[in-house]
Amino acid sequence: MTKGKMIWQEARRTLDRIRALVGGTCLLLCPLVTATEGASSNYLPGFYGDFAMARLPDKGLYLLNFLSWTHQNDANTGAEVVQELPGIVYASGEKFLSANFIMAAFPTGMYKAIQDKTAAAGAGRGFQRGGMGDPYLVPAALNWDFGELSLFVFEGIVAPIGYYHKDATVNLGLNIWTFDNMAMATYRPKDSQQELNVAFGYMVNTENPATHYRNGDELHIDYFYGHYFTDTLGIGLAGSYYRQMTSDTLAGQTALGVATGAVSSIGPAITWTQKIIEKDVSFSLKWLHEYDVSFRTPVDYVMLRTIVEL
Repeated sequence: MTKGKMIWQEARRTLDRIRALVGGTCLLLCPLVTATEGASSNYLPGFYGDFAMARLPDKGLYLLNFLSWTHQNDANTGAEVVQELPGIVYASGEKFLSANFIMAAFPTGMYKAIQDKTAAAGAGRGFQRGGMGDPYLVPAALNWDFGELSLFVFEGIVAPIGYYHKDATVNLGLNIWTFDNMAMATYRPKDSQQELNVAFGYMVNTENPATHYRNGDELHIDYFYGHYFTDTLGIGLAGSYYRQMTSDTLAGQTALGVATGAVSSIGPAITWTQKIIEKDVSFSLKWLHEYDVSFRTPVDYVMLRTIVEL
């Protein structure tokens, strides 16, 4: 057996142990798992898992841009989704509860293309739409730096601004408010080239006024391991675990007959920093594949994160 294969098998065994720990926790916490309306959620699997996820600058104005591409292909449906979130992050430098106070806003641009392969004629019908999606807002966030350990807590709010019509084949928003209660941690021992990251989120959704359907609460966990070769180059392994915590409701009553659902994801990542026009620009690229998916086809994600001080 080659050394590379032995390292890969050991990594898989470690991930299996992480999955068992996280899964055991959710089995205790999640007695009922149901599917959201149209199998849609404002959570993008693996979105939060990244290098130094809880380490933020002390002061300044930053561009934190996310670009994601999602691909689905099965016997019935082909789909491509591109999202662009050009976020502005303001680190105030002011202290509250001994933490740095931060605010951020992420407007969203989106393009969706869906092909119905079940259509009787030809290769099937195609539907597409592009425009503004639902923005992600962070009106208040706190970041603590304890040296080897950093903590980051915030309230994320998804606002129903993107195009939505209850009879449309392709929507750019979900027509609901989502409140995402987030806590992140980054641990990097002193003089170490390795770091561990974890993010816990609990999403609370409002009722869709067009359909009177309300998605249940959603728990999502992102985890990330990173290894730095130099100050400007590193590789990592990202993963996520998602479960719905409470039942969906329709017109205030528990929605009956909905399918139980679950999804996890995993994939590699790389980060590098380049000097562009006398500014350090940091890039992080990752690919994630879904597994342990219930009641829908697994999809693949490619995400690029870019950070630069303005």
